[in-house]
Amino acid sequence: MRLIKEIKSKSGEVHFKRWLIWKGKNKEIYIHGIYKADKDKHLHNHPWDIWTIVLWGSYIEKLPRGKQCVRSIFNVRKSKAEEFHAIGYLENPAYTLAIVGPRRNSDWGFLMNGETVQHEEYRKLKRKGK
Repeated sequence: MRLIKEIKSKSGEVHFKRWLIWKGKNKEIYIHGIYKADKDKHLHNHPWDIWTIVLWGSYIEKLPRGKQCVRSIFNVRKSKAEEFHAIGYLENPAYTLAIVGPRRNSDWGFLMNGETVQHEEYRKLKRKGK
């Protein structure tokens, strides 16, 4: 298992880590360490379908139309690449087993005013304070 991604805040706080467990032709398996709630104002989607199983901890997942769901130990969720969400409140770090399918959504991004804003464009807008 090797660390392949780490997301930190500007102040250096670790928000997220991803460790690769296994990589196949059409599936990849990761452990995700979730340390902080998402700071982005908008929900995001992913470039692939993903199945997650909470192994440790819990968190609140924000969903479209103001819905929220508590994800706690052994909770299993399948999300399509087109579905939007964000990690809300978590009291302590949470760890999930994540199984992702093949990349099928190259324009993944953030949901703004009912439209998907591609992730790179969203980051540019965020840096400009929009």
